[in-house]
Amino acid sequence: MNVRRGRILAPLLGVAVLLGMGAAGSPTPADATAWNPTVTLQGRAICASSGATWVWVEASNGERGWATNGAGNYRFTFSRVPTSGMTVRVNYGNSTFRCTDSFGVNRPTFGTSATRNVIRVLPNA
Repeated sequence: MNVRRGRILAPLLGVAVLLGMGAAGSPTPADATAWNPTVTLQGRAICASSGATWVWVEASNGERGWATNGAGNYRFTFSRVPTSGMTVRVNYGNSTFRCTDSFGVNRPTFGTSATRNVIRVLPNA
């Protein structure tokens, strides 16, 4: 009798598992859309092999300010990123050294954040 019950329940269990996986694996909606101009830039900031203790961010669209910083990490939220993107300059350092990096930032396809690590072994002159 147990063999017969197993033959009947096994296919039903398989269908239930597949349906559950389909629901769990379905994509969730993104937090942002292509027309959302808000982008949070974040990453590591290492200058001369040490975590940065300060980070200043400025963009070609005029947005600028101190980034939140902790143990060599930084985070800054831009509120007006153009659809064509923009150039960002990150100045960062510690009590001894100063470093600078520039790069482009675009609106992300999914979500509202972009990660860019800025690391210089040799500080800028």
